[in-house]
Amino acid sequence: MKKIKMYLATICVCIGAIVNLKAQAENEGIFIINDKDGYTNIRESPDGKAKIIGKAYKHQLLFRDDDGYEYDEDGVIEYEWQKNWIPVYNNSVRGYIYKKNTLGISKLSSLDRGFSDTIIRAYNDSVEVIMKIVAFDPIIDKKRLTDKKILGESTHNVISDPNTILGEIEINYKWGKTIITKHKLQNYYLAVWWMEVSIGQDGELYIHFAGGQGRNNISYDAWIVIFNAKIVQEILSPFT
Repeated sequence: MKKIKMYLATICVCIGAIVNLKAQAENEGIFIINDKDGYTNIRESPDGKAKIIGKAYKHQLLFRDDDGYEYDEDGVIEYEWQKNWIPVYNNSVRGYIYKKNTLGISKLSSLDRGFSDTIIRAYNDSVEVIMKIVAFDPIIDKKRLTDKKILGESTHNVISDPNTILGEIEINYKWGKTIITKHKLQNYYLAVWWMEVSIGQDGELYIHFAGGQGRNNISYDAWIVIFNAKIVQEILSPFT
């Protein structure tokens, strides 16, 4: 039995390393706003005089829109505007933002991590984030599915017999202890098995996690942004 546990632990470490490399590559296409005004405009085209079609605010994630580039058989076609602009989408808005008003999330500092069967922990000297994994309740949890989407059983989110679910997130930080239960989240997240936490310039927390019980290694990839003990954003990554 001890050999089996050691073998499984080795597998988890290897998978975690692979996912971490994948996440690092994906994070290069994720940005936060770095503008003294607290927001930046999203424009219809990569031009400072182009129509403003939306705004992106501090403490919210923006994802690079690779469809905003043009391609040929050699890859992305290089244009002059790419030196100063990034094609992005923010919720349903697709457009362009000025590069100098952004900061890549990969530039932020990340917390150390620890894992067990029921807890995923990220921490440093000033903050601790704990994801508590609990048993999926086939009665209570399924009753609440009328107003929540369940993620992780498969790429089609088909419920069969899920075993575990993200029960709560506990945060111990400068604002005190914060408990975010699964009922406060927009979605139900099955079988969470990986998490990474980054700290922003204002002390906001970017909680990045993945999980799933489907055939694919990662059935979903999600982010929760916390600032002053409140959820600022809960969003699924387009890289899922």
